[in-house]
Amino acid sequence: MLRFLTPAAALPETEEARRREVEAVVARFRVLLAVFATAFTILEPGPEPALRWAAAVLLFLSAAFSFVVLRRPLTVHRIQVVAGVTVLADTAVVGLAMFSDTGRFESSVYLVGVLLVFEAAVRWAVAGGLGLAGAMSLLLGAWMAYREARHGIPFRWDALVFRSAVFLATGLAVGVLVRALNQARASFRRRLAESEVVHRFALRVPSVAEEEATALLVEMLHQELGFEEVGILLHGPDRLGLAAAAGEDATRRLGEPDVVDLANACLRAGRPHVRTVGHGASAHSTLAVPLRAGARRIGVLVVTSRRPDAFDDDEARLLETLAGELAQLLEHARLGRMQTETIEDLQRLAAAKDDFVATTSHELRTPLTALRGFAGALAERRSELTPEQEQRAIDAIDRQVERLATLVEDLLAASLIESGRSAPTLEGVDVASVARDAMTEVAAAVPDRELRLQGDGADCRALADRSFLHRVLVNLLSNAVRYSDDAVDVVVGRRDDRVAVEVRDRGPGIGSEDRERLFQKFVRLGPEGGSGLGLFIVKGLVEAMGGEVGVESEPGTGSRFHVELASAPPAAVGRGAGRAEPDAPDRSPSLW
Repeated sequence: MLRFLTPAAALPETEEARRREVEAVVARFRVLLAVFATAFTILEPGPEPALRWAAAVLLFLSAAFSFVVLRRPLTVHRIQVVAGVTVLADTAVVGLAMFSDTGRFESSVYLVGVLLVFEAAVRWAVAGGLGLAGAMSLLLGAWMAYREARHGIPFRWDALVFRSAVFLATGLAVGVLVRALNQARASFRRRLAESEVVHRFALRVPSVAEEEATALLVEMLHQELGFEEVGILLHGPDRLGLAAAAGEDATRRLGEPDVVDLANACLRAGRPHVRTVGHGASAHSTLAVPLRAGARRIGVLVVTSRRPDAFDDDEARLLETLAGELAQLLEHARLGRMQTETIEDLQRLAAAKDDFVATTSHELRTPLTALRGFAGALAERRSELTPEQEQRAIDAIDRQVERLATLVEDLLAASLIESGRSAPTLEGVDVASVARDAMTEVAAAVPDRELRLQGDGADCRALADRSFLHRVLVNLLSNAVRYSDDAVDVVVGRRDDRVAVEVRDRGPGIGSEDRERLFQKFVRLGPEGGSGLGLFIVKGLVEAMGGEVGVESEPGTGSRFHVELASAPPAAVGRGAGRAEPDAPDRSPSLW
């Protein structure tokens, strides 16, 4: 019985399906009433059995009509026409049944009116119930007036008022109940759809990439839940950036200042924010929900509506649930990337350290072997050596000691740079003068290589540490003469409001892949010796002075290493911490 009275679709998704369902339920009730009417007529025919049989037949025909018509594709308007026809049939049925039992037309009209008001309220809620209640009250009043004029039966206002009140009460009560049921139905249907969206998104999100997950969520919210514009803004280096959007005008709308301000406020507070902007027809609502992964706030989910006050706590809770699922995915992806990058960095570092150990062992072994040989010669055969041979041995020992000292200084400098303890003493420094000193030092070690200083160096005083800058230029020049057989140029000048110095060589050049890792620790290019720390130290010292270092090179074209430093302000020229005069000797503490 219950399956007979229950529609096939428990939750119709359209207005046409909902109205079709109502008519199907009413038709099933008519079949039951027809069965009961037939049984009642057989058991108790009454004074007018023909009228009762007519009522039962009309019920069967009305139900059959509804069943046949409802199987066809119908618009909402046509379903309403079917409802009107069945209401007329019900009117005739009730009228015949009541008149057959009472013989009084007035009672029949009254009971027909109650039935019609009930059906109208079921179909069209409060508006239908009250509208038909008013019509039936007028019809009943007209009948009572006609009866008074034609048959002299007094017009009883109390009876009309009472029956009109019954009509109105029936229409209002049933209409309010139906409206509440429809609202509950719509709310439940939406909650069911929302739960389905959450469920499907939670199932799919672990198996898709970040970009696909953000696009999937905005499309589901827009297409399946009906949000007009949807966007996901993720926290970038300096501001929120639009990662995905759905909706006809979503990109423009989500970039408007009021939406951006709301999203930033939501991100700062870490809780949903809703705002209605504008008045009247131009008013629109925006709801922003933070994307939170634990304590981290990584972005904002924003939805908009062209209706004012369109969002409530239920929408906020739904979006928070979906935002949480997405945030967990994004956070897991971020942690996965960090883990992968960390592993790759550790692998590179391990390989570089292995290379460094091998290189350093070689670098240490070579001067130590030379020292041992020359020292042994001096100790065992000094009496056999001429003064010239003895001096050459002493000079060789001095060079090897210097080589060892340089390697040790590189290791110490790299350690201090990594620990952040390489604090410079900044002052106004004549860059051209430091460049000449560095060139003199390198030329003494490589006398056969031409080093040329270009640019007049006028007004090229930088805010720098003289010893830091000297070490930077020595390292760059040493690399240049190691990898180039031609002349090396040093160019000092200004670049906008900064002081720039370039070291140019005509060596084999550097490929793009090598340029990306050139300033990393333990990186060596080519078979030439070295600790692999020179350019790492250059970068650390330049950045400690607030400057920038870079390289421009292509294979076969040589290389240009450039260092840019802030210009020394007038107050700093000639006065620095620990400096009495602009060209006074450098007495500041130095690691080198």
